[in-house]
Order: sequence, then structure tokens, then C-alpha cells
Amino acid sequence: HQLNIMIEENQSLLVVGFSGCGKSSLFRVISGLWNDGYGSVTRPKLNHCLFLPQKPYIPNLPLDFNTLRNQILFPKYLNDETMVKMNHITATLFMDNEGEDATETQMTASSIDDKQILNVLEKINLTHLDTYSSGQNTESLLYCKADWANCLSVGEQQRLAIGRCLISKPNMIFVDEATSALDSGNESAMYSQLKEMQVPLISIGHHKDLAKYHDFVLQFEKDGKWKVSRSDEYLQTF
Repeated sequence: HQLNIMIEENQSLLVVGFSGCGKSSLFRVISGLWNDGYGSVTRPKLNHCLFLPQKPYIPNLPLDFNTLRNQILFPKYLNDETMVKMNHITATLFMDNEGEDATETQMTASSIDDKQILNVLEKINLTHLDTYSSGQNTESLLYCKADWANCLSVGEQQRLAIGRCLISKPNMIFVDEATSALDSGNESAMYSQLKEMQVPLISIGHHKDLAKYHDFVLQFEKDGKWKVSRSDEYLQTF
């Protein structure tokens, strides 16, 4: 059945349904990864959207540049030295499938104040990460160097990805089980931060408690059926 739904500015939507019903497929269509079939999708330009996956991407930067600062600024804000070191991946990383060069919207890493980043790290509960530092040239928490891809837990990676979102300030946010490894307290704190950004937010989730962080719930049912309800109405069914 045709899906017809609109999300207004500042509204949030949780997408639920049984495994294999098409929740992640919906995100692939919205992002432009899938373009078969028919219909239309209206959203901000892709480089003004942010998709948060269940398993965030933690780039394996050269150790000299693998600071916590560079990790949380990735991929929207990068300094010139890091860009040069990463030239083998930037060709594909910064070209979206709408034919736009995403680097045109980027600013330099130096334009982001350290205090702003430290404030974000406090909001996402990651001020303890200096314990992973290699201890070389560590000036502060932001300049800790470590093998972040291997030393961060999945929950820490998910919070780091949300921190990137708070810094890059996208016009629309898509969350695909990106808080699945968090305890209820951290999950609540992360969604509170995302909601405070006051941009459209669409999440995919499996447990009903996520509904309390959203305005509406889209349920995919069997035989291609679907329905939308207010989150409080959805929670009353349990």
C-alpha cells in the first residue's frame, strides 16, 4: 500500500514494525540509495541531513591526527592536514548521490571552538575518554590520541556519533537504532539533546519505550499495511 506521510519542522517520528517489514528500506529510499519503484521523497539536500546508523563509522586516522577532536568533528569539519592524510577516501566520502560536492558546505576544523566541543562531550557523557589516550602529546581531553575504532565500546561510538550531530547541526536527522547499545538513562539523555535541536527527527526502533521521545509513531504491519498514531496513543496499546 502507498505510504504517504509528512513530518513538519520540529516534529519527530518513530518507525516500528516486525523484522524485515521495511524500516531500514525506508531510510535507504529517503537517502537515495534505492531509487527503484515509484513515488517521491522531499527532504533537505543530502549534505544537510545526517543519518545515524546502529554501528557508527570511526575512521582509522593516522595516529598523529587521530585525536578525539578530529573524531568528533568528522566528517563535516576536518583540518587541512587530516584531509591530505585521508585523500584516499575523500573522493567518495564527500560526494553525495545528488551530484553535489559536500565539501562546499564544510568549514575548517579551526572554526569550531574547543569550548564548544567540550560542552558537547559533556552533553553526550564522554568526558572520560582521556583514559584511552596513548599519552603522547596529550594537551587536553580533545587532543588525546588513541586507536578509537578499537578502544571505544559500541555505546561510546553511538554517543560520539550523536556528538557529531550536535556539532554539525543538520537540517534533518535520521536515527537507525543508533541508541541500541545505551542504557535507558543515556538513551533518554541523547534523545533529549537531539530533540533540543528542533529539526525533523525520524527514528527506527524495536522497543516501545522509544515512542516517548517522539511525537508520532509509524507502524508497518503485515500485508503492506501501515498506520500513524500519536506516541501517547501508541503507548496506550501496551
